[in-house]
Amino acid sequence: MITFVLLAHNEVNDPYVSLGSLLCQTNPNWKAIVFHNGINYDMHRMIVSLHDRRITYVETHANNGTDTINRETAFRQLVNTEWVVSSSIQDYFLPKTVESILSVADKSDFIHWNGINHLYHDNHIHNTKPEPTFIDWSNMAIRTELAKQINLVHRFHQADGQFALSVMETNPRVVKIDKCLVVHN
Repeated sequence: MITFVLLAHNEVNDPYVSLGSLLCQTNPNWKAIVFHNGINYDMHRMIVSLHDRRITYVETHANNGTDTINRETAFRQLVNTEWVVSSSIQDYFLPKTVESILSVADKSDFIHWNGINHLYHDNHIHNTKPEPTFIDWSNMAIRTELAKQINLVHRFHQADGQFALSVMETNPRVVKIDKCLVVHN
């Protein structure tokens, strides 16, 4: 099973798309934890209205290093599945993402895949590597026990790449799924 840790910052429409993409997964073996920085009662109501026990809403008011603190809290205290994917509520996953990850899970500790970066006008394909500038949080899954061992001290733009480098230092079994499984919205 996989837990998706989704960080949110007062987005209005993105939760519908992001959580909707998880609800459309061909493999139902997932959970989601939505970490929200601030108060957005509409987001909370929307999540509750989905009536899906796999989705948890956590509200936080931390401001300094929030994303890092929330990921660390999630990895160490809340995630109780074998795998974790950290992402943003702005990203959405293709319907076979969970299926694709779990199909290679038994032979890996760290899995990464390509994505489409919708922020660029040309819908840039993000061909990932586990290093800074070549990977994004939503392009990797890691065994939760391994994620708990990595110190998330990086609070800058390339924290995801630094996290991947720290994971690589543990010599994990790495598998790349050579497909686009996520769209960075």
